[in-house]
Amino acid sequence: MNLYHMIPIYFVSGLNFGGKMNTVLANLLKAKVAISAAASLSASAVCAADFYNQTLDDGSEAIIINGDIVAGDEERFRELSVKYPEAVVALSSFGGALVPALEIGRMIRLRGYTTVVLDGEVCVSSCALIWVAGERRILSEDALVGFHASYIDTSGTKVESGVANALVGHFLSQLNLSQGAVIFATSAAPDEVAWLTSLDWQKSPISFEVYESSDTAQAQIAAPPPIKTRHILHAADASSTYDWFKSQITKPSFAVDGARGIGASGDLLFPLTEHLKLLYAEDSLVRRITEELDAARINPRTNPEAAGTVIFRLSTGSIFKGLARLPQADVNRFFQVLAAAVQVGDDNCQGYLGMTGEANIAEFEKVYALGPNVLDQHLALIRKAIIAEIEGVPKPISLRQDQIAIAENAWAELLAEKLTSRSDEGILRFLEVLENLEAAPPTEACDALRTLYPAISGMEGLAGDWFRRVYISYINDAL
Repeated sequence: MNLYHMIPIYFVSGLNFGGKMNTVLANLLKAKVAISAAASLSASAVCAADFYNQTLDDGSEAIIINGDIVAGDEERFRELSVKYPEAVVALSSFGGALVPALEIGRMIRLRGYTTVVLDGEVCVSSCALIWVAGERRILSEDALVGFHASYIDTSGTKVESGVANALVGHFLSQLNLSQGAVIFATSAAPDEVAWLTSLDWQKSPISFEVYESSDTAQAQIAAPPPIKTRHILHAADASSTYDWFKSQITKPSFAVDGARGIGASGDLLFPLTEHLKLLYAEDSLVRRITEELDAARINPRTNPEAAGTVIFRLSTGSIFKGLARLPQADVNRFFQVLAAAVQVGDDNCQGYLGMTGEANIAEFEKVYALGPNVLDQHLALIRKAIIAEIEGVPKPISLRQDQIAIAENAWAELLAEKLTSRSDEGILRFLEVLENLEAAPPTEACDALRTLYPAISGMEGLAGDWFRRVYISYINDAL
């Protein structure tokens, strides 16, 4: 498992457009590869700022927008548009503030700019409104553009905003988009995303062109020198694992590559990318990770597989140790989600606790099936638990021996009731499966988990609260 996802170096040979635009896009992709290669192979990596211009090999100009859109960005874009009146605009962003995005979109349409999302990049929410404003809209083969209704965040709950959606509708009508295109761009709920990929170009109500990069030109090339832009961030000293790690996680592609690394795609890509962005924004976690890597004498630059193992084990172990520190309401909510999610779908339970030693997208798919809000809240609870353990606060909640005995006795009585319909042989088999879930056939493992989690979650009274904490201690002992 490689959490750093070094972007492959390849030749680009897109022949879908012909003429100058084909050359511009090829050069733009070459520039992207050069930046990625320099960052991966050199201790003095160069990271571009959020808004900057790039002069391509053929002398044409590109305006790059990387990262969240915030107030004032429209003025930064205006400055670049005045200086570079003929350019292609490349986008990579999970959105942000609506009003500056709409203003940037208007400037793009007035200038007649082409907008493009390159291979491996994502453009969602307000970024998608910028992309759709392009005189020509281009989507690379392995790129995503996503739309949803505008919203306001009320105490962590996304509430659709009628005023904001009216602004978006007016903006889209000014672009002369069809009614179907306007509906597509605004119909998805705030917690959902209507995705466009290169496969949609014939059926999408929003017209766009597809840029195809050659699958046959996969030759390795030497890393070109770092590309100079108006804004340069110097990488940290190579001798510091912490500084190097920070330089990696602040790359715009880090979170989305990490989400894709465990198989996230479609509707899951956005929430899991946001989860990783928020998690690794916690400096205490980054420092703990690098301390563990240094203690293990692991250089993540030369041994990313070993580094990935340490990071995965640290974060996974921290979830349950952190849960032991959290209020009872959080612990109860955690088991409620597991109890509901394990009932979803088929008999493949391989994504659940105790089933595998690797990150698995199946758990998140099943939680997402309960509703986007449920997944968002579940991920927020996971982050809360991890950071609580990393920072060591609050203190773990410990039970006395008499509380543990009462809880375990109540659990034994409840489990016996749940198994009364089974034969003696069936009960013995159930207990064998629980002892070694990984070795059990998937159908038997699912049966065990679908009995286990709802029973634990449904335990009432103090005995139930205590046993949920006892069960967490079982997991921590196993880890």
